[in-house]
Amino acid sequence: MKPVKGSPEASEFRIGDWVIEPEYNRLTGEAGEEQFIESRLARILAVLLAANGSVVRRQDLLHAVLGGC
Repeated sequence: MKPVKGSPEASEFRIGDWVIEPEYNRLTGEAGEEQFIESRLARILAVLLAANGSVVRRQDLLHAVLGGC
């Protein structure tokens, strides 16, 4: 799991053959196939991928996804 553009705040992440674009709620496969996901799930993926394997605290995840509930 690594940011495609080289920073933790990247707008694209690569996992295996898939590129995740949270900004567009889109997963794109190596063969060009696209899958669209719900925006909240895209934000959750972005937070977890940016953590790069580190533990993400529940309150940090809630803040990032729900805006500070």
